[in-house]
Amino acid sequence: MVDKTIDPPLVPIRTDQWPTAKVKAPRRGSSLHFHAAMARTREHPIAVTPNPKRVRVFFDGRVIADTTQALTLREATYPPVQYIPREDAAMTLLQRTDHKTHCPYKGDAAYYSIRTDGRAAENAVWTYEEPYPGVAAIKGHLAFYPDRVDRIEELPSG
Repeated sequence: MVDKTIDPPLVPIRTDQWPTAKVKAPRRGSSLHFHAAMARTREHPIAVTPNPKRVRVFFDGRVIADTTQALTLREATYPPVQYIPREDAAMTLLQRTDHKTHCPYKGDAAYYSIRTDGRAAENAVWTYEEPYPGVAAIKGHLAFYPDRVDRIEELPSG
């Protein structure tokens, strides 16, 4: 079952990516169409950039993700989010859940819980398996809720 909760609005990179089921976009070519897209872009910028640092995620006293290939997603005034390639995470400790959410600008998010011998964290990890084209770089990456893991650290690379 899809959670009807919608993440905070992000930048519509192109207005043809607006989801017609959730948001009715102004008629293409109208001045309202142009101004609506510009206002959202100014108010909710989003950028995905390579993180030059080594990123590690700890849970239950162990490293569950370790990469020098993280992507940093910055959106408006929200804290930056580190997206880690799946191949750099301990996927054997992650269990897919039925939980799903929809972001009108990134797409549908799927979730994983973390399970170790000593602890569990429900829906602590999310991923966009088919993200919208404007954020396509995060495909194949995982993000971790900082308050559901022990810590996420960034270290100098190398």
